[in-house]
Amino acid sequence: MRAALWAVLCLLFVARGVRADDDPLLGRIVEQIGRGEPVIIQVHVALCDNSVIHCGGHGLGDGDSLRTNLYWSTSEGLRGWLGEQPTGWKLVVERKGAGDRLAESIWHRRVTPAGVLRAAGVTTPFDAYLVIDAWRGTRIDAAVDAFVTDVFGDRPREHTIPTGTLRAGGAAAVVAWVGHNRFMDYTGYSWTPALARRGAPKGVVAIACYSREYLKAPLLRGGHVPLILTNDFVMASGAPLVGAVNALLDGSDRLTQRKEATLAYARSQKKDPARISKVFTNATSPNW
Repeated sequence: MRAALWAVLCLLFVARGVRADDDPLLGRIVEQIGRGEPVIIQVHVALCDNSVIHCGGHGLGDGDSLRTNLYWSTSEGLRGWLGEQPTGWKLVVERKGAGDRLAESIWHRRVTPAGVLRAAGVTTPFDAYLVIDAWRGTRIDAAVDAFVTDVFGDRPREHTIPTGTLRAGGAAAVVAWVGHNRFMDYTGYSWTPALARRGAPKGVVAIACYSREYLKAPLLRGGHVPLILTNDFVMASGAPLVGAVNALLDGSDRLTQRKEATLAYARSQKKDPARISKVFTNATSPNW
């Protein structure tokens, strides 16, 4: 079945992958691994809240509930997906967050280099961490500002784990958003302060409705790499984020990252991947 899905997608996606020698994000990751540093993926999840967008009943739209929230604890929510699916990620620590961050959840994966990473000279296994901030749903604006600050700034936020300290936040190699596309609700969002400070090139994932329309231009102006954005309405699911990030860490090119995001989302939604082949987008997309 999986082979058949790949065959379908290969026919649908006709685009050139990014080469190892012209990819600023790959260069950054290779340098970090060479220094013995882990690859950090900083994720911001704004819990679904019925006061912001209709999320459903039975606690799905309770933006204060880590136990029932649609974007967090369900089988498609990021915490639910990581906890229930064979993603390769293992929980390291999960603790109560500070202020409007309801929780921080940190996951680890040990990666054997392959693909473009091995071609670029990474030959020994390395560590990767997902550092996830779960935000109170009614404080989605604070979550948006934190996401933008982490993308365009370089200030780290340190997290203690049993083996040491992780430098996440603006120091992460990849910054991701999972949740409602709040940019749709603003009459205008000022990107000027964010773009005033570029920082190192980062990969960016935004699993939110029509995120390409709002994020592509500022990300490219800031010198960052959109790994996965969206061209349609989507459930803010953890599945495509994990699929794309795993493909990145496994040394796959942008085309494969897009395929893996699509396959993971199709699996979580129980949909035909061919029918959603244009939902997830990056520079390898014909509609980019």
